[in-house]
Amino acid sequence: MTTLNSYELFLALYEDIAFEQMDCSGWTMDEMMKATYKLYTAEEEKAYGALAIGVEVVDVDKSNSEDHSNGD
Repeated sequence: MTTLNSYELFLALYEDIAFEQMDCSGWTMDEMMKATYKLYTAEEEKAYGALAIGVEVVDVDKSNSEDHSNGD
């Protein structure tokens, strides 16, 4: 995990983070909001807000091949 950002509304999250970062390149704001409200109700959004979690892909093969035997 690289970042953790909370928002009061999904709209604020979508205005802050590029759709490309969410694998939604080419989507409109209206499409994003409609898709979101198929999963979350407005009541849930008001109660919990929205959370953006940034992740980084890790090369597992490279990670496993590093020598950590000396405690580093």
